[in-house]
Amino acid sequence: MADLLTIERTLAREIAPAVERGLPGVEVLAVEVLSPRRFCVYVDHPEGVDHALCARVTQLLYQHRRQSIDGLIGDYLIEQAAKKAGTSKDKYLEDELAKRRGAITDADIQKVFDENRDRVGASTVADLKDSITTFITRNRDAQNAAILVGELKKAGAAVKIALDPPRVDVTIAAHDPARGPADAPVTIVEFSEYQCPFCARVTPTLAALRLYQDLIRFHLRDDDRAARPRGPRFA
Repeated sequence: MADLLTIERTLAREIAPAVERGLPGVEVLAVEVLSPRRFCVYVDHPEGVDHALCARVTQLLYQHRRQSIDGLIGDYLIEQAAKKAGTSKDKYLEDELAKRRGAITDADIQKVFDENRDRVGASTVADLKDSITTFITRNRDAQNAAILVGELKKAGAAVKIALDPPRVDVTIAAHDPARGPADAPVTIVEFSEYQCPFCARVTPTLAALRLYQDLIRFHLRDDDRAARPRGPRFA
């Protein structure tokens, strides 16, 4: 496998389009590789660059790097399995996917057609049979390749990825609203606003987590926005 610095330089070339696709309006001015595990990404945005934007860029960088590392690990494991089987990597992978792919039936094709009926216009199932078959094959192969890599990971030596996800230190004051034991092993800090419909989407998840209320301490941070003037009264 390539050395870590070479891999990071390759990833650096892919970062700009990945960030600009994920964050419309953001322009990546430059990407600098400081060390095998450190990037410096220079960005610009018409509305300015603030902490929230930097956090989103950081998260995108992590996701891109993690996906790339997972891909490298998968390629390596498949290559080693192919050598053990006495065949080429491409032949090994194709044989494994063919075994797992299964037959694509007319019912499978009809299902995909029905799920995308609003996109096909006047085309019939017969018109699109070949393209739908290719679509199903690619999807199954992608899923089965991920399953294969998972099996190879379990069967081989332990793989540890030394790439920590982005973390933010949150200061918790003694007077912050809280629920749960003070010595709980897990702390969840919820940043919310009482009139925000998107914030409300997390309510079912938080309700489910309260089943473990002896192990979790919940803290609430209210985002008091002028755009929602009734928020403070609800709080």
